[in-house]
Amino acid sequence: MKQFIGFYTDVINTTYSVPLCAIAIVILAIAMPTNFGLDQHTPSLRTRASYRSFANLDLLGSLLLLSGTFLTISVLNEVNLAFTWSSRSAIALLVLAGISWAGFFAWEWHLSDFPKQDPIFPKRWLFDRAWIGILISSFVTGAVFNVVLVYVPQQAQLLLDKSPLDAGIYLIGYSAVAAVAAGLVNILSSRGRIPFIYSLLVGCTLHTVGVGLLSTIASSHGFHATDIVYEVIAGAGMGITMGILVLAPPYIVEDRDLSISPPRRN
Repeated sequence: MKQFIGFYTDVINTTYSVPLCAIAIVILAIAMPTNFGLDQHTPSLRTRASYRSFANLDLLGSLLLLSGTFLTISVLNEVNLAFTWSSRSAIALLVLAGISWAGFFAWEWHLSDFPKQDPIFPKRWLFDRAWIGILISSFVTGAVFNVVLVYVPQQAQLLLDKSPLDAGIYLIGYSAVAAVAAGLVNILSSRGRIPFIYSLLVGCTLHTVGVGLLSTIASSHGFHATDIVYEVIAGAGMGITMGILVLAPPYIVEDRDLSISPPRRN
């Protein structure tokens, strides 16, 4: 129980960034034009539109989604550190996560059949093969991306006895190339009219090969030139894949779903 309480104490301590987010929200509220998004420029219409838009928000679905995600990540991050898989804390978190996910999908299906609000995960998405493919690809690619971001610096610090700065330098070959590749593939795809599926195939192939090569890096020696090349290959694949996955949704989803997908880039 002490470990369980201590874990949530650490979680509460991470909320120190909330004031910064609040400042950003206030700045956006002040800087946003009065008639932004409205056809008729009247304050009363803006007020009515704001109330109507707020009433259409799927607040319960958002809360259940955050709850399920947070509880699942909490177990995966803290198991074998703050508690074990068989401990009451882990079991309690897993049960609560399962209830949250079940409640989320049940609520979203209910809103899809009886639309009182705008669901954030409409049931019709499950029958859209292209959009489901984008979501699955984003999930599996993002999971590998986060593993590499943790694995490379940890290997450098724990096994090679490097400083945090040196560990971050080792990661540049992956993260920096990924950012550059994401920007380039968006430019080339939009100007060259390249179908998304071809770019996505190239990106997934490069990323799979690069991550496979990264897994062969021996832990008994430092990073050599070949290891940096492996990171560059994996980073290029990651950037191409994620760049396409961000660019594609507005061209795949229906117009009514644009508010819950990335905006179209002109």
